[in-house]
Amino acid sequence: MLGSIGGGAASNTPLAQSQRAALFARRPPQAPIALVRNGKEFKISGDQSTVKAGTEIQVKTERPEVTLSLAEMDKGSWVIFELPGFANATSGTEQSSLNALRQANETSWFRDGDTLWVKLVAGPPVMQVIRPTDLQVSMTVSR
Repeated sequence: MLGSIGGGAASNTPLAQSQRAALFARRPPQAPIALVRNGKEFKISGDQSTVKAGTEIQVKTERPEVTLSLAEMDKGSWVIFELPGFANATSGTEQSSLNALRQANETSWFRDGDTLWVKLVAGPPVMQVIRPTDLQVSMTVSR
């Protein structure tokens, strides 16, 4: 691969060009995410944070799409996310009211005007917690 990056006849092939682009291009910075709970705002560095099961959290961001997920939680544990300005969920069961969402025992969502509410319910752990990146439930939401 490095030989094709440095020059020569192979340096203008589509593969070499895409390798160069991948190595030397920078992703534009993403809009920040803040979590708000009990009036306190917590800025997230990276794309993950630790939250307590059984809580409701507001998610503030200008990103057009956000993936929410849970890992390292007991089966049946849940977190409810309030997402102002979001309208679409890629999975889960639509609920008819915020109260129905709070009572749901499965991953669900409810849209109230320009706010999307999402309840993620943890399934059984993928395996013994060896890798904290093994997700128990995940959903992508968009504007």
